[in-house]
Amino acid sequence: MLSLPYLQIDNELDLNSSLLILLLEKLAINKNKNFKLDFSKLQFFLYLLKNPSKINKVLEISGRKLAILEDRFIFTIESESVNVDILYDKKRIRVLLRYLSIKGLLSVHNGSAGEIFFSLTEAGTDLSKKLKSNYLTSIRIHLDNLKALQSLPSSKLFSILNQMFKGY
Repeated sequence: MLSLPYLQIDNELDLNSSLLILLLEKLAINKNKNFKLDFSKLQFFLYLLKNPSKINKVLEISGRKLAILEDRFIFTIESESVNVDILYDKKRIRVLLRYLSIKGLLSVHNGSAGEIFFSLTEAGTDLSKKLKSNYLTSIRIHLDNLKALQSLPSSKLFSILNQMFKGY
């Protein structure tokens, strides 16, 4: 029997690269022009982008204003699962970072305490403005809602996730 190839969309390179580009566009630099996205924060925010039904619980635990989310993101079978693969799959995020770097879209910065932060190059910012679809528009809205968490340290963000998971 001839079987058709099946591509898991969740692992598709262009889609995940687009998510990472939008994430870097919205959250890499705060209003004071300080770099905010290290590797751990990338993992955290990508997890929430892929699991938008968890956004309000995280915002609630952190004491932030809740987001208005469409029902299609909240009431799904996927929203009931606790899939944490992206939180522990460092290889997947490294592949995405390497891919953006090779394309000339990623900039890397050293922090004062030896941290490594990521942002977009000018070419990356230009590309982010060209990324348009209904799905990516909803991702931008989620990122606007997540901006309230941008200044929290990675340790606090993962502590919030742990509190959320204890409720499951």
